[in-house]
Amino acid sequence: NYGNIWLVIFMCLIQGITGMTFGLLVSTVFKDEATAHLGILSIFLPSMIYGGMIWPRESMAPWLQFITGLLPFTQGVEGLRSVM
Repeated sequence: NYGNIWLVIFMCLIQGITGMTFGLLVSTVFKDEATAHLGILSIFLPSMIYGGMIWPRESMAPWLQFITGLLPFTQGVEGLRSVM
């Protein structure tokens, strides 16, 4: 059973816009490029791991599942999984 391809494309576009907005926010917070790069890596990689893309959220502790449910990356991953 396959989901609607247009919904998948729309969700990917929304997730991309969210990522670009996050990058713009980080670029306004940090003063130089090296610090911004480290800031992005220290925020984005844990978001990817805890968001359910690399590590399944079902195997996490309940309190950590609640915290990771608040991440925007988690919402995108869960949404794409429900469509696909």
